[in-house]
Amino acid sequence: MKEQYGSNILSNLPDKIRNTISNVVAGLLIAMLVMLIYVSYKSIVARYTGVSESRYLMGTYFEIKVSGRNTGQYVRSALDKVREIANQINYHDDKSEVASINNMAGISAVAVSHDTYDLIDKSMKICRQSGGAFDITIGPVVDIWNFKTKIIPSKNEIVYAQHLVDYNNVRLDPRNETVKLMYPGMKIDLGGAGKGYAISKVRSMLVDMGVKSAIISCGSTIAVIGENNGRPWRIGIKDPRHPDDLVGVISLKAGQALSTSGDYEKYFEAEGKRYHHILDPFTGMPAEASRSVTIVSNDAALSDMLSTAIFVMGPKRGIPFVSNFSETYAVIVDKDGNVITSTGLVLER
Repeated sequence: MKEQYGSNILSNLPDKIRNTISNVVAGLLIAMLVMLIYVSYKSIVARYTGVSESRYLMGTYFEIKVSGRNTGQYVRSALDKVREIANQINYHDDKSEVASINNMAGISAVAVSHDTYDLIDKSMKICRQSGGAFDITIGPVVDIWNFKTKIIPSKNEIVYAQHLVDYNNVRLDPRNETVKLMYPGMKIDLGGAGKGYAISKVRSMLVDMGVKSAIISCGSTIAVIGENNGRPWRIGIKDPRHPDDLVGVISLKAGQALSTSGDYEKYFEAEGKRYHHILDPFTGMPAEASRSVTIVSNDAALSDMLSTAIFVMGPKRGIPFVSNFSETYAVIVDKDGNVITSTGLVLER
């Protein structure tokens, strides 16, 4: 009886009002349906596409994307580890372990955390293998270059700073995990290795947690776990002089890492010359043999260090040098814009 009564009321209303009520009801039903579909979609995304989170660390954004359910805590733990490493090796923080090493230069050895020691130890190996093209004692030269003020250091400043740069004057004690710089004024700067090392560490963490597919990125350095929905991870390599264009694309296989060093991220121009932040330990000036270097390997820390070393070397020395490292490849854009790739690397155009 109630349903019949309601129907009779609607039938007795004027057509215009009855149509308005019908349209409103239909609109509400459609809105509810759309909401249900949206909620269902969000539920599916949350369940099946995993988690993506980023934090501003080491002067850039670290982003981690992990596939799989209930992976949010994994991502947060990984980013916490990056923050821990960043705090330990921060060149500009007086409370960091690197600052303690530098402050005690010429005085005494400094005990550091395992990660800091491990990073310095790995860096020293590349210093030796590259013959100093990569040199963590570049700190005094870094100090005299200010890319905000755009002032070129004087020759005297460069000569004085440069005489303090020599990785041979770093002493490591593996038993006690201490580091000593032999002469006052020496400084280590791990900016050419720190991001890659942090990515390498958190990649291992995520693998140990059971993650099967992920990408870890800080812009210039990337590492991957597994595949991207059954396909390789495709990474574009920027054209150093036309950042909106690519010199090519590299497909990263499961477990590979990639790092790029380029003269286009931090630089200024004076009298028609480009001055950038990748400094040559042999001259104290910005390196001139390359515009960009991309290294692919199975270790993000190694990729990071080699991209800096080979940028300084240039292609003539850099291509033979990279062949010393197993499953490691290079893409070099030289000073004239020519693109050179090492044997075994496919650069998709």
